[in-house]
Amino acid sequence: MGKNIKLLIILLTALPSIVLSQQKIEIFGKFISPTQYSEITLSNYLNPAALTIKVPIINSDSFYISLEQTSAEEIYKLYFDIRTNFLALVLKPGEKVHLLLNPYQLGNKPIIKGSPSSIMVYEVEWILANLPKQLDSLQRLYIQTKSIDTKAIIEQEFINLHNVKNTYINNIVRSNPSSLANLFFIERLNIDDGYAETYKIVDSALLHNYPHHPGVLNFHNKTQALLRTSIGSKAPNIKLPSPNGDTLELYSIKGKLILVDFWASWCGPCRKENPLVVKAYQTFHPKGFEVFAISLDKDKQSWINAINTDKLTWHHVSDLKYWNSEAAKLYGVSVVPYNFLLDENYNIIAKNLRGQQLYNFLNHYFK
Repeated sequence: MGKNIKLLIILLTALPSIVLSQQKIEIFGKFISPTQYSEITLSNYLNPAALTIKVPIINSDSFYISLEQTSAEEIYKLYFDIRTNFLALVLKPGEKVHLLLNPYQLGNKPIIKGSPSSIMVYEVEWILANLPKQLDSLQRLYIQTKSIDTKAIIEQEFINLHNVKNTYINNIVRSNPSSLANLFFIERLNIDDGYAETYKIVDSALLHNYPHHPGVLNFHNKTQALLRTSIGSKAPNIKLPSPNGDTLELYSIKGKLILVDFWASWCGPCRKENPLVVKAYQTFHPKGFEVFAISLDKDKQSWINAINTDKLTWHHVSDLKYWNSEAAKLYGVSVVPYNFLLDENYNIIAKNLRGQQLYNFLNHYFK
């Protein structure tokens, strides 16, 4: 008898999670006009292999999707074309979601009922989408005006709009840091603009709630790299092979300023940027400017040929692992060209200075 009572208590304690796991999500879709498509697809936004459902379009204007979800929240993509015509949904177990959609642009002003997280995503997107229009108007006014005072007022308005956007996003993500919807917005905040704490809070909350979620793990890795390479931080050391095969270490380079430059022989914008870096190097190297270049090449000969062709006479390293470069992962680099400017103690003082901007910075520093 005692054992039966204990078993009953255990079952009752576990009941909420069992009920949660059995709750299904229902999506009732309606189009504002008939569609030519015969079916629509719902897939996991970040891991389509985990779930992909295709359902028929009924009478050219409606559809119904039913699915079970065990996680507290998940992101999905509803689409005709996965790249150009889709709707993002953030759903919770038990939700009955009603959608009214434009079949030609599923994500354009959708009417969503029954999914607060999805509604929030598109409300935020709508607000953010209107900011560039205001910026464009200011840009045109700035070009047209000749008054220095008016230009100064417009410049301040640019700053104000930028701050409004950042404050809005910051408030949204911090109000519910454990929501997966934050993955849509937080990376629009520049961590070097004073938002390191926000990144830490959201990263910690998401990782606690979704320790195995691919999107959360990806965000966590990016966040750690951003924190490692935020302005004011000491740049992580890099030890990689040079073109002659010897290991070269970033911390072995001595200079008043050191440019850590990520590039590749196959990268057109990098090759365009190289002559500008050459000009800066020739001018300021005698004063203490050094360049430590990390290539994301795969082929060693292509890398060496580009060094010789572009006359890049500074320090070079590469593990020839393309986007799997250990240095790129360490620094969170996902695009090239990209650079970090370090002081003599290897502290990061600027990021991604390009062309004339880099030259002007160096010129001011070495005056």
